[in-house]
Amino acid sequence: MNPPIIVKHDEKNTNQEEINETLSLTNLPKHTEIPGLELSFYQGCWHVSRMLPSVIKVQQKFQAQDTDIILVSKPKCGTTWLKSLVYSIIHRTEFTYTNHPLLTHNPHELVPFLTNFYTGDDHNALGLNQISSPRIFATHDPYVTLNKSMKESACKIVYIARNPFDVLVSGWHFTSSNELVKSKNGVSFETYFDLSCRGMEPGGPHWDHVLGYWKQSLDTPNKVLFLKYEDLKEDGVVELKRLAKFLGCEFSLEEEEQGVIEKILELCSLKNLKELEETLKKLNKELEYVKSNKKRRVRTEDIPQFSLISFDESDGEGDRDKKLEKESGGGDTDPMAKRVAIIEAKTEK
Repeated sequence: MNPPIIVKHDEKNTNQEEINETLSLTNLPKHTEIPGLELSFYQGCWHVSRMLPSVIKVQQKFQAQDTDIILVSKPKCGTTWLKSLVYSIIHRTEFTYTNHPLLTHNPHELVPFLTNFYTGDDHNALGLNQISSPRIFATHDPYVTLNKSMKESACKIVYIARNPFDVLVSGWHFTSSNELVKSKNGVSFETYFDLSCRGMEPGGPHWDHVLGYWKQSLDTPNKVLFLKYEDLKEDGVVELKRLAKFLGCEFSLEEEEQGVIEKILELCSLKNLKELEETLKKLNKELEYVKSNKKRRVRTEDIPQFSLISFDESDGEGDRDKKLEKESGGGDTDPMAKRVAIIEAKTEK
């Protein structure tokens, strides 16, 4: 594994670049017709203003590798589903279906957005070179604003499109659930519908976003794959075979006979992803409860084979796994039980 490359910048020049960038962002067209959510118009697309600095940093600084896989979608077009499918296809020989990361991790953890690496002082970007190949990332950016290295390298780009009416409805529900938007009395469906028709929604205009990648998929079919959400729902087997072939890891005849494609579709089904999301939300509430009580323990009401387990301050990861295994009677440790293990300081006396 190559160590991260740390490039030293001249502090004076860097500060001046940041000042120039801030001034430039200030002058961009903006609208606040969605209460609590300011959007800025940058290079033909409406972005959430607070996210735009990270978008620009990705555009300017990210260096794509030839083996990278970039997943692209307009918001609410099946991003989570695409992440889970591609991750499962690429890593299908590394896990069983009883210890798969998708049983315990949100797909957004396994396939991060590139903007996650370029927030604040960009410290997280130093870890990009430590990610094993093939690296899988996601973005909502239109083709015109994609990082130059993504276009010029041999990396693969997978785009997913969805029926615009469904995108509209899903986008309105998602935006309405935003705490800042709710705190400002929300946004009506009529207002959101009007903004969407005018192309003034996050990621809009819709058709500019979709057609940018559609045209590239026609011009460079070995570089850009264009998927449709509805096709995945209607005939997942055919679409997964097409996706795997594009990514250079076709399913073998033996895998097809063993039902590997169907197993991936079941693992990544919208039903299972929804159940995982609800389970993780519930566990996060449990974790917050544990943290608020300054305890070091595992809460496992939903995992019958485990009871409440206390960890000592000196316990390492191996010690914690041994305690979990002992509690389970020596069998395999439930992956979700490991997931909910909390490492917190003991209550101060």
